[in-house]
Amino acid sequence: MKRCILLIALLGTCVGALEITVMGGGNYQAMNPEYSLEGTGWGAHGGLLGEVSTVPSFLGINLGLESGVLLQQANYLFIPALLEYPERFVHQANLIIPLLLKLKLASVKAFHFQWGVGPSLIRNVYGWWEDAEGGEGVVDKQYYETDLGLQLKGEINIRLSPKLWLNPAITRQFNLTAKDTWLDKGQNWFFSLGLALKP
Repeated sequence: MKRCILLIALLGTCVGALEITVMGGGNYQAMNPEYSLEGTGWGAHGGLLGEVSTVPSFLGINLGLESGVLLQQANYLFIPALLEYPERFVHQANLIIPLLLKLKLASVKAFHFQWGVGPSLIRNVYGWWEDAEGGEGVVDKQYYETDLGLQLKGEINIRLSPKLWLNPAITRQFNLTAKDTWLDKGQNWFFSLGLALKP
C-alpha cells in the first residue's frame, strides 16, 4: 500500500501540469488543383484543447501531450480550366482532432516557446457550394471522408496572470490520406489565438 501511494505521488510530480485552452482564428487552405486552375481560400476555426506536460523539466525542456476538438470552415475559390464554366466557391466544414507531442522550453518567465508535432484526424461533416451565376447546392455525402493528417505547430505563451496565458500559434496541417480533390484535400495554415487556463 505504501509503495502504491509513493508511485502515485511520483507520477503526480512527473505529470502535473494541466492546461486548458479555448482558441480560434483564421485558416488558409489549398486543394490539389487537379481539375481547376485554383483551389485556395480563407476560412475560420475554433475549438477546445487540453495539454498535460511533465514537471519538472527534462534537460531544460518540458514534454507535453496535446489533444482536443477543432471545428474548421474552409472556403475555396475555383477557376475552371474551361472558360465557359463560372467560378465556383466551395465551403467545407471539418471536425479535426489533433494529438501532438509538445516540446516547451522550461522557464519561469512570463514568455516562452512551444513546438508540437503529431497526427490529426480530419472528418468532413458538411459542404456546400455557390457559383458566380447564382447557382448553389450541397456537396454529396459520398465525397465526405475521414482522413489522417500531420500537424506541425509553433506557439508562443504570454502570461497574463499566474493562471491565465495568451497563446498565439501557427499550425501547418498536411492531409496524408485524401482521395478526392473536391473537399479539404490539401494543406492548411491555421493562425490561432488561444486563452489558456493553467490551474
